[in-house]
Amino acid sequence: MKKRTKLIAVYLFLIAVVAIIAYSLAAYTSLSSAKRVVTVRGSEQLFTSDVLVQYDSASKLSTKVKSFGKDDTTRTFSVTISNHLQNDTTKFDKNQISYDFKVELVDAGGNVVTDENIYNNITINNTIQLKNGVYTESGTLAAGTAQDKTYTFVLTGNEILPYQIKITAEPTNRSQYKPLGRLIVLTTDTTETHWTGSFLETEKSAVANSEKLGLLNYRISGHVEENCVLSWDSSKVEIDKWFLEQMGKPAVSTAKDGKTKSVTLHLGAAGTPQQYTIQFYRTYAVNDLNEDWNTIKEYIHFTNSKEE
Repeated sequence: MKKRTKLIAVYLFLIAVVAIIAYSLAAYTSLSSAKRVVTVRGSEQLFTSDVLVQYDSASKLSTKVKSFGKDDTTRTFSVTISNHLQNDTTKFDKNQISYDFKVELVDAGGNVVTDENIYNNITINNTIQLKNGVYTESGTLAAGTAQDKTYTFVLTGNEILPYQIKITAEPTNRSQYKPLGRLIVLTTDTTETHWTGSFLETEKSAVANSEKLGLLNYRISGHVEENCVLSWDSSKVEIDKWFLEQMGKPAVSTAKDGKTKSVTLHLGAAGTPQQYTIQFYRTYAVNDLNEDWNTIKEYIHFTNSKEE
């Protein structure tokens, strides 16, 4: 009888143990499920901007066009970084967000513009200016409430219009958030943009690095239909003949000094390109001379109908 009683007791004990394990598993499963729900909700991108968008590669930023009046002498736009959804300030990150903010002035090839006569035309928040074409800062969005940080850009002069402003903001303490960025393209809100010419920024950078350039790239761009004059010192450089063929073989004239050549180009007609990159070949052994950029940039000149 005692043996049977012990067996019943053991049996009841085992039933109790199984019941406890089953309850624990159910509770764990419920808790895990709840945690998964919280994780999904917490994965929302709460590092946002009114202008910048999420990106995977800084070399492939989407563009945004900022258009200004043709007679504007000062042009302004702003970029805001936030810790909340753009359309709902009640959904914000309750933790502090730290981020790196970067601004670069770049040319059409993505190269940073290091000419201070150009990048000095940008001011951020009234006092901040770029250095060697770049500005960086470490920013924070405080914890506990919806926060915004606004960067106001003021642009002066027309020299900056052919270039683009690359802006990125990358969180440094919140790995679940993607970085934000945009390439700001500057335009005027009229087709009456006269043609301008300039060397590519890569040329100046190469010379600064003591490279000897056997070929110079010169870019002209604009929108208005007009006649422009492109001239060059033929004792130093010679224009690519293929470009002249592309332009309909316009007549090339030579000045009385025997070395300055020029050609009149009809640009901006309907259906024609709004930008050309022209190659100029050196006419002497570049390794024999020690040229600086201020000397080289005088070899080629461009004048539009407004400047004539």
